[in-house]
Amino acid sequence: MGTSSPAFGQAYSGKPCSVKGNAALANLKVGQTIDAMDQSLTGSFSHWATSTLAATGKPPAPPALPTGEEDELNEAGWRRDEWSCMYAADKAFDGKTETAWCEGVKGAGAGEAVMVKVDVSRPISIWTGLGKSPALFAANARPRKVAVWVLAADKALAHQFGTGYADIRVLARGEVELADKNEFQDLTLPKFDLPEGSAATFLVIQVLSVYPGKKYADCCICEVVNPEG
Repeated sequence: MGTSSPAFGQAYSGKPCSVKGNAALANLKVGQTIDAMDQSLTGSFSHWATSTLAATGKPPAPPALPTGEEDELNEAGWRRDEWSCMYAADKAFDGKTETAWCEGVKGAGAGEAVMVKVDVSRPISIWTGLGKSPALFAANARPRKVAVWVLAADKALAHQFGTGYADIRVLARGEVELADKNEFQDLTLPKFDLPEGSAATFLVIQVLSVYPGKKYADCCICEVVNPEG
């Protein structure tokens, strides 16, 4: 999600992100089907990762003099929940190298996984770690060896706050060893057959081993994207 709030046409229905996520993403099998995933407001992205690092710092302050206007209350609720999703899964595919998904379990995050929406029919690049600065990149753990799962959804349904995906099939699995550098690098996918007419495609990236951080054990992925051009 971006830094500007959505236009609210009805009562805000989002929720905060939680540290505990979708454990099933760590146990995928080629050929299985995931019933549904929702790409919409804030807390829905807790389901796009096995865990999410809790937000750091102070949450946004509520309006100093709340008027009770519905739009104002919606805005305040959205900003509070957006803050709680500081390291949520959508930060790994929001197009911003200053944000990242970071796992939220004790230790270096081996076994944790994140799902990203990306066009698997085109080349893909990954930026590991927390790329906001060289210091933060070195401070936090980065994935070294990862499992890469390729998925495709049969259905996509737009709604007021985003898009829901259904009948998401797991097409293939591979493993990749990544270089430890604070920039984009190519991400090699396993061979797969993309079903004709797929509504959307995704990757699930599972951390198998890490480059340890100098200060923090948290493992992060900054971006997974289709390069321009």
